[in-house]
Amino acid sequence: MAAYNNPTGAMQFIKKCILVCFLFLSFACQKRNRSFYEKNQRVKVLCTISMIEDVVKMVGKEHIDTLSLIQGNLDPHSYELCKGDSEKFEYADVVLYNGLGLEHGASLHYQLEHNEKAIAVGEWIDSDKRIIVDGATDPHIWMDVGLFANIVDPITQLLGELDKEHAPIFLQNAQVLKENMCALHQEMFEALKDIDINKRQLITTHDAFRYFVRAYMAPKEEVTNHTWHYRLTSPEGLAPEGQVSTLDIRRIVDFAIDRKTHVLFAESNLSKTSLKKICDAAKKNGFELKIADRPLFGDAMMQTEKAFSYGKTMLYNAQTIKEALSEVENE
Repeated sequence: MAAYNNPTGAMQFIKKCILVCFLFLSFACQKRNRSFYEKNQRVKVLCTISMIEDVVKMVGKEHIDTLSLIQGNLDPHSYELCKGDSEKFEYADVVLYNGLGLEHGASLHYQLEHNEKAIAVGEWIDSDKRIIVDGATDPHIWMDVGLFANIVDPITQLLGELDKEHAPIFLQNAQVLKENMCALHQEMFEALKDIDINKRQLITTHDAFRYFVRAYMAPKEEVTNHTWHYRLTSPEGLAPEGQVSTLDIRRIVDFAIDRKTHVLFAESNLSKTSLKKICDAAKKNGFELKIADRPLFGDAMMQTEKAFSYGKTMLYNAQTIKEALSEVENE
């Protein structure tokens, strides 16, 4: 009990707990990663991002080995190949990447464009469902669970072709997965529709939540007539640049004041620096802005050993947005 009465001792205890959790997760990840390199009969699937890997795992389960190239809080927009990555491509039977301009780091982009085993799952999304921003395709398709579910059937077919013996099992797993994703999509929609229609405004660090807003925060008529875009903004574009100009800050402050939005959402893998500058600028204009207590997951995914982390991440985002906007609404 002495450790809890002593601030220094309590802090040391907390640090030890965090270290133990980190080591446990690291060991679990290493164990999972090792199976990718084992010589066995399982299909090896290399995915650029964890969101795609999670879907693949839910379809193939114990009959395949998967690995995510860009893990943790690394930025998929700017990721460059590093030591050991070439070996991962060599081991893979198939490489699944997001495409639509997401993986534009020069070395990775070149590898994907010239690798015969590489397939862009973004191409499986109908072009009329993709979002275009200033002439560029928004690659963040996983932010709409219902839309992202469209990659399940092509993945199932692909795995079935590579492993015909387990193809019937893949089909069964895929059916369950699609039902779960459909239910999750509806749960997120129901959660966010409780927010006052005028309060459904979203300001995030970078422009990663357009699919999310279109699917879960905009009324149907706005989606139909393509006027939902005014519900969100960000100081940084489709790819986080890490720097914002005075004009960007002014633009966000004007948006917040005009929409009477008092909360900004940081992202788990990005700096809060730009958001803090925006809060300071708003204060000078006599307008209160604050950063939400919990960050959102945009280009990263929650680190958990539980099944279907992607789904848990998306539900977390919806709940976090609802809580923050509802809290401001009730103040």
